[in-house]
Amino acid sequence: MEQSPLSSLASSPRFGLRQLRAIPVRKSQQSSALKAVSVPEQADSSGVVEDSAACLTKLADWLAGLGHDPLGIRLEIAADGSSRSGSPVTSVSAVTSGATVKYDASVESGANNAVKSGATVHRIGAVAGSKGVKQGEVTVAVPHAAMMNVQTAMECPVIGPVSRASKLTGWQTLLLHLLWERAKGEGSFWEAYVAVLPYEHEMAQSHPLMCSDDWLSYWLQGSPLLQTIQSRCDMCRSDAAALVAAGANNLPLPHTAPTQPLVSEQQQQHHLVSEQSVRWAASVLLSRAFALDLSLDPVKPFPGDDISTPGLTLCLVPWADCLNHSSAATVVSCLAYDPDSRTARLGAHRAYAPGSEVFDSYGPWLSPRQLFLDHGFVDEVVFEGLRPLNEDALSAAMGHELVDRMGFQGAKEEEEEWEEEEEGWEEEEHGRGEEDEYCWTGHTEHSDHVIELPASILGPFDDTLNTSLLEAAGLPIDSSHFSLTPAGPDDSIVAWLRAALASAAELAAAGWRHVDASDWLSGGRSWRLEQRAATVMGRIAGGGATGKDTERELYSRLASAARLQLQGYQTTIVEDIALLFQRPALDPGYSLQSSPAREADQRPIERAAVAALLSEKLALSGAIQLMASELQALETQG
Repeated sequence: MEQSPLSSLASSPRFGLRQLRAIPVRKSQQSSALKAVSVPEQADSSGVVEDSAACLTKLADWLAGLGHDPLGIRLEIAADGSSRSGSPVTSVSAVTSGATVKYDASVESGANNAVKSGATVHRIGAVAGSKGVKQGEVTVAVPHAAMMNVQTAMECPVIGPVSRASKLTGWQTLLLHLLWERAKGEGSFWEAYVAVLPYEHEMAQSHPLMCSDDWLSYWLQGSPLLQTIQSRCDMCRSDAAALVAAGANNLPLPHTAPTQPLVSEQQQQHHLVSEQSVRWAASVLLSRAFALDLSLDPVKPFPGDDISTPGLTLCLVPWADCLNHSSAATVVSCLAYDPDSRTARLGAHRAYAPGSEVFDSYGPWLSPRQLFLDHGFVDEVVFEGLRPLNEDALSAAMGHELVDRMGFQGAKEEEEEWEEEEEGWEEEEHGRGEEDEYCWTGHTEHSDHVIELPASILGPFDDTLNTSLLEAAGLPIDSSHFSLTPAGPDDSIVAWLRAALASAAELAAAGWRHVDASDWLSGGRSWRLEQRAATVMGRIAGGGATGKDTERELYSRLASAARLQLQGYQTTIVEDIALLFQRPALDPGYSLQSSPAREADQRPIERAAVAALLSEKLALSGAIQLMASELQALETQG
């Protein structure tokens, strides 16, 4: 259970930082994030590769001057999907006009990214040297001096005073720091690093925060991801306004050429900050930054910022952020700060042969939803269990007159049964035959499919006794969120719903009475009441304080909300499976005046969107079946 959505990018610890999370490492996966760079049609891609290679050389030289040891690892650029010696990147195919995009999720690199027709793919990755890499061996050790963070921003003679005078948040300060260093060009200490960051137009093809409103509405229709990204865009707009109000656009821009071309209209007018530039900087931080513990650094200890987890500092770490993600990588491949060596370090989760690509981990267990939101890609290995599905059965399902919103093929006469909740449960539990191989149960070899939803959809909740308890416990109805997975709802939302639906007698038995509610609602909000609410929530969590009627209502509401959510998508599970594995044209006739015409072949960001929504649907489908079983068990108990 999560209290409140992101109120601002600056204050939330939950937006895809590459930090080690307290999540157990599960079965290994095999995939990676790809830092794809697109070259416009008819551009001289060989020149781009040469320029990019020169940037990597300059980066390596700059880091060497700071005492960086590459540890036998080198950064390389793969162009046109070409294979490096021994590197598993051959599945990336250049897409030429009229060509078919080829995807192959069988290699660890998960190189499923390809850009639109008429473009060439270039991506940066780390490659093992001539001696290879042993399992557990340190592969990255970037010196403290190379990092960018709030600490370096506050030390900047330009950014520090602006931040202090206007009381900018840590997130806003770091955004301004990155934009300022980009504008300084060769005058920036980090010029060699900023030069390898993706340009704004590249991020627009690879990160959802940079996509147009029309694109988001089309590809994410029906998904809570749409509202989440729109909220993030609103936050970027608010951050841009705060930076402008702080005088950022009155700062004297350096006379040197900027490190990257400034393509937005406001930047061409020599404005440092615009909504577009802030979106770019936020996308860079979301997809590349690490949360590190710098508090024990012997020279420049830093207690942490107000951005990430308390005690940690959000850092851009050159070189380290050029490694691609593999979800097969374990915690040993998560970047962590070592105060003894004053370096940010990570190790190899397995051995690498000479010339093969070396991976890190952005987190030991990130869901497709998290990866799409923060990094713009999805780890497709979680869908590998769908690949063996019978192709004839899948084609038959796609061609059937009715493919219902649950993602399962069904007969026309069955459609009406979904209008009746009682009959709907029966259909969900018994309506699928074993012969329907294209029917997906929501369970895969992996269990990281998840969808996050607002708790308010489980309403209505009218009783002030219940709502006062939830508010006193810090979990108000209008700002709480919950997750569903194929394994069903987690314990926190079940406990929350028990508190929201319990009768007055059940709440009184657990220790929450009308007098407590009156005290809370009348403004007598005290530490004592908060402690009592926490105690009551603990008693309710186990289920012993609520009866069968409450339990039945609980699972009915969860299932009903999940079914309505699943019915709101514009494609079904079956259709998404076909898009991912049969790869037909997504929608050749689709075009919007306000955004580039949609290509028949999938761009990486579009493929990632399909995969992210499929993951949500699998979570919903599995949860619905689990809750149907719970309801049936309650009925059996009488």
